[in-house]
Amino acid sequence: MSAQPTSAPGTTADPDTASGPGSRLGTASVPVSPSGRDSLPRRLPAEHMQVGVETAFGTHTVTADEILAFGRAWDPQYFHVDEAAAETSEFGGLIASGVHTLGIYQKLSVEAVLSRYDIVAGKEFTRLRFMRPVRPGDTLTGAMTVESLSPPRHGRCLGTAEGRLSNQDGKQVLDIEVEFLVRSAQCSGSTQVPGTAQSPGTTRVVPGTAQG
Repeated sequence: MSAQPTSAPGTTADPDTASGPGSRLGTASVPVSPSGRDSLPRRLPAEHMQVGVETAFGTHTVTADEILAFGRAWDPQYFHVDEAAAETSEFGGLIASGVHTLGIYQKLSVEAVLSRYDIVAGKEFTRLRFMRPVRPGDTLTGAMTVESLSPPRHGRCLGTAEGRLSNQDGKQVLDIEVEFLVRSAQCSGSTQVPGTAQSPGTTRVVPGTAQG
């Protein structure tokens, strides 16, 4: 979940309404280069994250070739790498490695949510469950929700997000909760931008809170 630091002092803000297919994130402002030479938007600080808002992912269809290639490279158990032998397993056929499934979740979560923000790193999986096998031809989709954000400390906030993946039949294949670090606007002396109201009863990151 790591991201390269991109925030810089002296940036300005332009409206950003691109929330992506299926996204339920509200309108936010994206800092841009004051020189105008860099047309790419800067990644947003923690203060722009909406707590308690579920964001839907895109989709990914898993192929047999993908399962075999991943298994041979990273998890060469027979039911990930040998279609004939996999038929004799408890699963009755080829299935994706759990680590492969986790990687698909990561890809979809980055595309739908995390690429917008100045993520420092993932910190810890606090819950990770593989609910059922992922098989060739399965089309996976899901969603994630930022559950909480701590007040900023040393220019960073600690966040908790939960997420899931389900197949084309609506059956859940992955359940996950993860802690992550994201840079605060305080890192560059910025202030919170309007338009990032949180859901009732959730933790709000407030710039100006005392830091340790």
